[in-house]
Amino acid sequence: MDASDEFSNTPVSGATATGVDTLPGGGERLSASDSGSARDDGDLDRRLCDDVFSRYERFSDADQSTLAFPMLGGGRAEPWNRDCLRHVFIHACTVGSGGVMTQRELKGLYNYTRNVEAAMDAATRPFTDAFKTVWRFIAAVRRYKRTLIVPLNWRKVVMSIDGRQYTVFFRDALRAAQDEVMQANPEDLYCGASCSADHESGSMDTSTDPSTTTPDTVLCNAWDGEMYKRQKEHVQVTLHLGTRVLGFYLYSDSPVLSSSSAVSAYPLRMRVINISTDKVRWVTLAYIPQVEAKFLETMRGQEVRAELLQRILHVVFRTSLLADHDGMWLNLPGGGCERVSPRALLYVSDQPEERAVLCLKGSGCLFPCTACTVGRDTSCTEAGTSAPAKDVHETVLAQLRSVLMGNFGGAGAMRTEAEMAHSLNSLVPALAAWAGLRNGSRMLYRLPGFDRLRVCFSFHMSVLFVLS
Repeated sequence: MDASDEFSNTPVSGATATGVDTLPGGGERLSASDSGSARDDGDLDRRLCDDVFSRYERFSDADQSTLAFPMLGGGRAEPWNRDCLRHVFIHACTVGSGGVMTQRELKGLYNYTRNVEAAMDAATRPFTDAFKTVWRFIAAVRRYKRTLIVPLNWRKVVMSIDGRQYTVFFRDALRAAQDEVMQANPEDLYCGASCSADHESGSMDTSTDPSTTTPDTVLCNAWDGEMYKRQKEHVQVTLHLGTRVLGFYLYSDSPVLSSSSAVSAYPLRMRVINISTDKVRWVTLAYIPQVEAKFLETMRGQEVRAELLQRILHVVFRTSLLADHDGMWLNLPGGGCERVSPRALLYVSDQPEERAVLCLKGSGCLFPCTACTVGRDTSCTEAGTSAPAKDVHETVLAQLRSVLMGNFGGAGAMRTEAEMAHSLNSLVPALAAWAGLRNGSRMLYRLPGFDRLRVCFSFHMSVLFVLS
């Protein structure tokens, strides 16, 4: 990132890049026909990725977003900067439901601290002198919380769908990944085996060759998985020599609501797998509002919920989608940079959320499996084990045609026919614009993963139900 707070297309520390660099985070995405490359001109997959991206750019959600939590006050000598009071503010921001004290709890903390100072009969009473009333203390805690939140650059946008307005709080995924990398220790960063080393040796490293993954392979980490191997292979073939994979694990689960009683929303989280530590850290990227329960029972309510989810995914990963096809420079802790391509390697969710993210029909449809085309009637039989994989190109193209079809005579029947043929919804998945998912190795339908906690919970509940 440069001084203007945009993602830079030039390396830091005096390094130089060869070839065409990536666009800045706020730049307009070029279609394949504008790239000036003969390879891109003939790359139908790349053009379709750009079409999917443009489909959600027309809403201008990123341009309409504003800073959600601007700094409060300023220019004053804040009390938490004093050593004798800092521990009180840390306690106020780390204790309570979700790490946040309610106003009632803050009043209790205020009275307790004043009583402790009075009982000590000390010559100075810094807390009592600083806060003559409880309201001054609560206002100071609010300002202290804001100083912690402001650097995270949370943004807010109001999305209008079908006459309803939904307020969405989000962070840019690529900016959040850069912040996580800069906070990590240099020895905890790992980007996989060097692509340049593979190129110089004249052959691909067998440890990252997808064809070497056998059914009895023990998968110890993300670098052993087929998803990473396929994505790295795509990066090696299409991007500059030495470009590494910046891998993201994503997570969302609609039944997991926030702890706040003021809103009904569930979190979208991300983990940067290039940061290898004993303590796994998931970063919250957005809060996805829940659609009203009664409205969600209607067909239009389901369509509104689907559009809302896809627009949020687009605005969160927008700069990642701008950088993935060409690569970008990632600043490293301690100085220097690394050329990387952001790639989604896993999306952890339950089955209904999985189908919603990929814009596929839910339970009861003709083709209930996300990864293959097994029919509903044969999904639990031996015949279902040989079903072919779902065609990413054909399915996404059918979705794109459906949303661009308009309302001419017969359009509704054609959309219904496409939905029945592929068990899809007439909406394009925003993640289909990501390199390696829609184009290249086409791993879009291999992206979802199980929510292990939910599976274990469901299993135990089933056992309890049987025993009862």
